[in-house]
Amino acid sequence: MKPLPHNIEAERSVLGACFLNTSAVQDIKDILAPEMFYRSDYQKVYGAILKIARKGGTIDPVTVGHELKAKIDLMPIMEATPSSADIEHHALIVYEMYRRRQSIVDLTKAIETCYSGDLDEVAEISGRVSVMGLATRAERPISEVCHEILDDIETGQKVGVVGLHTGIEALDEATGGFL
Repeated sequence: MKPLPHNIEAERSVLGACFLNTSAVQDIKDILAPEMFYRSDYQKVYGAILKIARKGGTIDPVTVGHELKAKIDLMPIMEATPSSADIEHHALIVYEMYRRRQSIVDLTKAIETCYSGDLDEVAEISGRVSVMGLATRAERPISEVCHEILDDIETGQKVGVVGLHTGIEALDEATGGFL
């Protein structure tokens, strides 16, 4: 059986770019969710990166390692990433591989369901695969997005930003963030 589609080099590049440039996370946080990484240890690393970014912390191997509270060797990630310049492109590769894996899983389930005779379920699964082909951003529950926005507002208030962070420090200082 063939392995499911993945691109470990793109995954490493995304994670390494986050270490090299903390603000790079802002470029990809709406594209990728942790479960979109093929390797489970990379899922955990990216989850920790997102958590640290939401708190406004510095993203580096030490803080990520501390957040993980697990022994994961982050040096191969750092060594494999010379620059953060192409992070969005690499994130889209990771996303595309995730979409392919999900389509294979869903289509396999649809084939198995065809044997049981429940055609309504087959139609539902097929619809998911079609819709997934149109998706361009990470799907997340609205509760998670609301919590993230509230966390951003609370973090901003602690540092004198009344509204939402723009990601541009000088603009936040001048305007107090978007209201």
